[in-house]
Amino acid sequence: MVGGRPRPLPRADRRRRDPHGVRRTSDGALHVAAPRLARARPDAELLASWWDQVRDAMAVMARLGYAHGDLSPYNVLADDDRLVIIDLPQVVDLVANPLGTELLLRDCRTMAAWFAARGLDTDADELFATLLAQAW
Repeated sequence: MVGGRPRPLPRADRRRRDPHGVRRTSDGALHVAAPRLARARPDAELLASWWDQVRDAMAVMARLGYAHGDLSPYNVLADDDRLVIIDLPQVVDLVANPLGTELLLRDCRTMAAWFAARGLDTDADELFATLLAQAW
């Protein structure tokens, strides 16, 4: 209660999860969420593998005519050697949305910049061109 009035529990409490990503399931087991890519510190080999995974995932979406629209290291989970892209409900239709290609380019630049900042040779414009070619 706040000021004598009931208030909803914080979102993490409503899902039986603490703010650190630990979740207790109905069987009582504890599960820890994979960390976001933004917090990961991979070695060079893993970094290259993750870049390939990001490019492949973006290519699948582009072939289907979509861009994530808000792809960033905060919307990618690093589950050991595997990446998982999250927050897909806001995907953007590349054709129907007038900003579709701009959002795809932003996704490319954001992800390429993160990987480049960690020492991987990336080219956002090349990725963008490749994805556009696959979309049409």
